[in-house]
Amino acid sequence: MECEVDQPRIQQILNEESPFIPAQMPDGWAKTRAYQTQDGPSALREFTSARLGTLEMLNGLAPAQWSRKARHAILGPTTLQELVGFNAEHDRLHIQQVYASASHLPRADESSR
Repeated sequence: MECEVDQPRIQQILNEESPFIPAQMPDGWAKTRAYQTQDGPSALREFTSARLGTLEMLNGLAPAQWSRKARHAILGPTTLQELVGFNAEHDRLHIQQVYASASHLPRADESSR
């Protein structure tokens, strides 16, 4: 999603005046892309590389660039800063989900007993 959605949106907002940002419906992507069959460490490396690319795009932007406007299909009028903030909150949600799932797994020191 990073390369297919987030990075193109950032470029669009930086390069166009108040662009319309369509909604993405990635709910079916996990199934069609067979995420469950992918090698976890490889997928994490690919995601990390893509996210670093996004951070490179954002690093050093001027305040005026962060304030660039867009019209989002769901959020309505927004700015680059708001969209990046929304994505960060979305990431936090997934981190909390992973933490909650991992908290139900036996700890390494307990599994050897």
